[in-house]
Amino acid sequence: MTADHPDHGAPDEVDAQEIREAFGVRVALIRAELTSTWNKLRQNERDVRDH
Repeated sequence: MTADHPDHGAPDEVDAQEIREAFGVRVALIRAELTSTWNKLRQNERDVRDH
């Protein structure tokens, strides 16, 4: 570490609430995507069994 770059890493003032909200949004989007994909796969399995 050099004195030229004292602010490597996390800043001193981190808004934990903001991070939780942003992370929550990401998790919600990923969960929705997984749910959608899972439902499509299950539908495909049902279609294959029905034919």
